[in-house]
Amino acid sequence: MRPSTLLTVIPLLTTGTALGGSTQHHDADTNLTYSSITHPNGFTYRIALPSLPSTSDTNHHSSDSAILQIIAPHTLSWCGLAWGGRMIGNPLSVFWPTGASTGLKAIVSSRIASGKYLMPTNYSSAAYTYLNPTTANETHWTVTVLCQGCTRWNIAGQHVDLTESIHTNFGFACSKIKPTTPASNMSFFGIHEQYGVWEHDWSLGRNERFEEAVRGNLWVGDNGEEVV
Repeated sequence: MRPSTLLTVIPLLTTGTALGGSTQHHDADTNLTYSSITHPNGFTYRIALPSLPSTSDTNHHSSDSAILQIIAPHTLSWCGLAWGGRMIGNPLSVFWPTGASTGLKAIVSSRIASGKYLMPTNYSSAAYTYLNPTTANETHWTVTVLCQGCTRWNIAGQHVDLTESIHTNFGFACSKIKPTTPASNMSFFGIHEQYGVWEHDWSLGRNERFEEAVRGNLWVGDNGEEVV
């Protein structure tokens, strides 16, 4: 597909039908509580945040940090999250399975779109750290990451902090067509066939021991390496 074809439907994301709201999900294996939503296509988005700081809390984790977990059936070859609810002008987290039998079996790509006819490019202001579980099995692929710079950003002079409100609008897009180079998080990927927006409730995913959970769930590869 040509890059000019890729984003011809991206404006539709901002006007797509709103989907159902989020619910609370607690993962006993990682001791994280998420605000979670599963879309009709079977794709699940989960977000965990630090607890709200008190006035005396000087060690509280930066408010631009969030844990994002996605779980997708293998019928979907890539899916993305638009943190600002639209594709253009805000951080995009795009995910896909690598097809690898060892190492990272699914990855995240940090992107930003500057125009509706342009391929989303690398967005270096968001930093990702892989956490457990990040894997793939016979039916689904899963990515869990800590993102620093996804919930708060300054782009083109516009300062945004999503966590200043209890609720925020998210957008998603998915495709059944694989990226050109699945093993690379800089791969080209084509047009999405599915999209939507929803209102997400941050308050369901607050965690008192956020940093402890991050340290305890760093992703470890087959050879014992941690991947950032």
